[in-house]
Amino acid sequence: MKPRSAKIKELSLENVFSARIKKFQKLMRYKIREILLVSSIYDNYLFEEDGRLYELIREEYQNLNLSQAPEITHVTTGEEALELLASNDYSFDLIITTLHIEDMHVIKFAQMVRQSGINLPIILLAYDNRERKDLVMNYDTSIFERIFIWNGDYHLLIGIIKYVEDRYNVENDTKNIGVQSIILVEDNVKFYSSYLPIIYTEIFKQSQRLLEEGVNLTHKFLRMRARPKILLCTNYEEAWNYYEKYKEYILGIILDINFKQHGVKDPEAGIKFAQNVKAQHDDIPILLQSSDLSFKEKATQIGASFLHKNSPRLLHDLRDFMLENFGFGDFIFQTPDGRKVGRASNLDELEEALENIP
Repeated sequence: MKPRSAKIKELSLENVFSARIKKFQKLMRYKIREILLVSSIYDNYLFEEDGRLYELIREEYQNLNLSQAPEITHVTTGEEALELLASNDYSFDLIITTLHIEDMHVIKFAQMVRQSGINLPIILLAYDNRERKDLVMNYDTSIFERIFIWNGDYHLLIGIIKYVEDRYNVENDTKNIGVQSIILVEDNVKFYSSYLPIIYTEIFKQSQRLLEEGVNLTHKFLRMRARPKILLCTNYEEAWNYYEKYKEYILGIILDINFKQHGVKDPEAGIKFAQNVKAQHDDIPILLQSSDLSFKEKATQIGASFLHKNSPRLLHDLRDFMLENFGFGDFIFQTPDGRKVGRASNLDELEEALENIP
């Protein structure tokens, strides 16, 4: 009896590449394409400044190989906003509101949106930190997805958009292709409003560096979908829940030291969080930050890095930490004693270095 000849299906490079592209197409299913901005005329003037805000955002999307920039529809009253939200002619993905709406209080507006059965995320954008504090002290602001402070940098708006997309996409994208995440724990609105734009900018730049020159524009857009997520948290339980759920895919953790645990401010919550993470995964890069320099020694003992919040180089040092610890910088060859013997910033340099290192 003749044995049947086995037919082996050869996997061509084209088939492998096609399979990878299909995986990338499953990422970032939730996209923000239409934004409803609700603010007074004066607030909108502050927001738009020289009238080039939306143009700058579109240019940034194009420069960073991001998909199409969202359209922004502006109204000045809550009544107009509710009419547009109920209209079949519009389909919004995100609502951004400022503290000042011309015909009603911002809390009342948010409540009316929810009472209308609309479950879109609502972001509150404040221009004055004092007014924001008064609002938080006197009203329940949990109806908002998050509160941000406008600092005059249009990159914050891009950070807000990507932050919301990451929250909605992290579970699907981690499950489908193992996309990594960075946990950011910070309860100071002013600080995280400054951090987010910087972190996202560095991530976009790093993702661009990974793109081969020969890849076409469509494939570049798809590759950007696989960038690391930023998971912004303001308390211990929220951050630990993310860590437990995605611990195998955590690229790094950036922690404040003083934030709430079990609903109460804990002056060493960040230290405790870092210790618990290091006990399970010693190799996860952790950055602790505080305005109290005495915590620097404790951070070193844990095996974490430290940043002083009052330093004039804070944002610059944050960027340096990401380049050094999140794999965003050059690939550095070191001997067991720590001596650097090679460096590569791209695949050609890596190939050359492999031929010359000891």
